[in-house]
Amino acid sequence: MASEMDVLYAPSRWSKRLNTDEVVKKHVEIVTEASHKAKKNVPCMLNQRYGDGPNEKVDIFGTDLPG
Repeated sequence: MASEMDVLYAPSRWSKRLNTDEVVKKHVEIVTEASHKAKKNVPCMLNQRYGDGPNEKVDIFGTDLPG
């Protein structure tokens, strides 16, 4: 069962023109492109560990990062 947050943030909920598969594909395309632009144009530290698990990493974006 989907939570209220799942429903509110589901890309397919906000498109009347595209079916679920198409809207999800387009959403991923747009978000991926924006992510690449941000990584290119905003100072960032990628894959910073915050725990011991293999997936416990975060990307940090900002203007005052150490070189």
